[in-house]
Amino acid sequence: MKIGQAVGDPDELAKKPVGLAMSVPDVHATICCALGINPAKNLYDGPRPVPITDRGEPARQLFS
Repeated sequence: MKIGQAVGDPDELAKKPVGLAMSVPDVHATICCALGINPAKNLYDGPRPVPITDRGEPARQLFS
């Protein structure tokens, strides 16, 4: 990952994101990608699949 970068643009008071807004599952998926874990993978609690990141999408621009 590149360090020292911001994702998205804040409003004029820096209270809310204007451009790209990341949800908690998106942040979790980004952390998983940084650790080499596939965020689309399911874990299994018996026969029931449980998504690792609740369908979050990683911020790919942080890795390029």
